[in-house]
Amino acid sequence: MTPFYYSRSEQYSKMARMFYVEFLTTKAVYDSGKFVVKEDAFRENICAAINLCQKIDDSYIGAIVFEAMAIESYVNLMGVYLTDENVYYKETRKKSTKEKLSYIFGEMGKEFPEDLKEKIGGLFSKRNDLVHQKPRAIVIDIQNSDRETIL
Repeated sequence: MTPFYYSRSEQYSKMARMFYVEFLTTKAVYDSGKFVVKEDAFRENICAAINLCQKIDDSYIGAIVFEAMAIESYVNLMGVYLTDENVYYKETRKKSTKEKLSYIFGEMGKEFPEDLKEKIGGLFSKRNDLVHQKPRAIVIDIQNSDRETIL
């Protein structure tokens, strides 16, 4: 009997695409400047801009994280399908997704394409920066003797 492997890779990929479309749409609104609420409502305009920036950030994070999850899921599915499942999991248990792909390509007697390696590395670098955020302290000075207080 042929084994069946269940994977959420398609689900993650679909979610990444939805977040990416939301990112592009929201960023286009922001770039157009049409988010301004009222010409004489400075405080409302600032709040609208902040909310729009937060929505852009939310959709950016969702697109990156879910695309990385989709790729990792696809790679694991490909690994167990194309190689020996038990050996694959034993050999790649603590390896990165790029290392897993190198393993799979090697087992198939092929070379892992450099351009693909770079693209995947870039995506996972962005994902790691988001998932393993290292906050830094900042100071925001809204008053300065050279300008008026805005609020």
